[in-house]
Amino acid sequence: MNIVYVDGIVETPYDTSYPVYGDLFRELKKIHEIEVYTGSIHSLAESILNNPKKIDLVCFGLGWFANTANVFHKIKDIDKLDARMVCFIHKETTMLKEKLNFCILNGVDLVIHSQFHYKKFEELMKIPTRKLMFAADPEIYYHRDLE
Repeated sequence: MNIVYVDGIVETPYDTSYPVYGDLFRELKKIHEIEVYTGSIHSLAESILNNPKKIDLVCFGLGWFANTANVFHKIKDIDKLDARMVCFIHKETTMLKEKLNFCILNGVDLVIHSQFHYKKFEELMKIPTRKLMFAADPEIYYHRDLE
């Protein structure tokens, strides 16, 4: 699968300090072809449409949702893409309304969230929403058979 991962934090020093931002990205990268997009959100669709590869998925990572509210708007020409779109939302106490509205405006296909009340967001947005825990790295998170 060819994925465009929209995130300004993965593969930066910030990602090293806060690895949770890139855990999903690193796991996906093990089995898929991923291009990180850090350019202007205004030219995202154009960049994907002009990509020589057929892009199957556009994923807005945790780093994207760490942006300021002024980027959470309808993306120009996003409806021209054949790719499915997924948003990974975290920190719902920060700009939640803007994040959810971004998903609705841009016709996102799936929202993934790490908190227990993810179904509440599904009801609000009318977009399928699934819970995804942060325990992504099996070398760190595994059953230890502790008494």
